[in-house]
Amino acid sequence: MGSPDTSRLNEAFGLLKNPRRRYVLYHLRNESRSTDLDALGRHVAAWETGTTVSEVSDESVKPVQTSLFHTHLPKLDDAGLVTYEPETGAVEFEGTDLVGRFLDETAEYEYNTGVVAD
Repeated sequence: MGSPDTSRLNEAFGLLKNPRRRYVLYHLRNESRSTDLDALGRHVAAWETGTTVSEVSDESVKPVQTSLFHTHLPKLDDAGLVTYEPETGAVEFEGTDLVGRFLDETAEYEYNTGVVAD
């Protein structure tokens, strides 16, 4: 008897271990299933700094948008969790049942405890 293929599970945990990627998925899954890089970067920066979207500073937003553009959105796109068009900045949630179950648990934990696992 061979060992089970855990590659999908390992990929899901690998993607969700990064708080910024989790925030992207939380936002897309629960707030707006599609958005653009500018708005998404502003939401993630506000979450990371503990402020509101309208109050988050441009200095906080720019590095978030840069890391989303170059690192996080391409990884999520490659995994099939989002559709990301770098030319236009359009981002749309695709998700999977496997990741959705983990998102529910981690979102509830992070929201209720204020603790971010990284």
